Amino acid sequence: MKILGWLSSIPHHEKQTDTLRRRHENTGMWFLELAEFQDWLKNDTKNILWCKGDPGVGKTILAYVFNPFLGRSL
Repeated sequence: MKILGWLSSIPHHEKQTDTLRRRHENTGMWFLELAEFQDWLKNDTKNILWCKGDPGVGKTILAYVFNPFLGRSL
């Protein structure tokens, strides 16, 4: 956490809590079912999953949707 504080003054825990609170139920579940995501999740090489999009389209919320799956695969 010290490193995170050094890198940015943004209160990340509060930002994450606010973002998750604004998320609608089942938001991003379609992403978890994509073959590309499933293949990436099963890939042992730990390639980077790159999701691009315009500002405000939901990349952060989508990242929170699949974040719990990362602990299982890392």
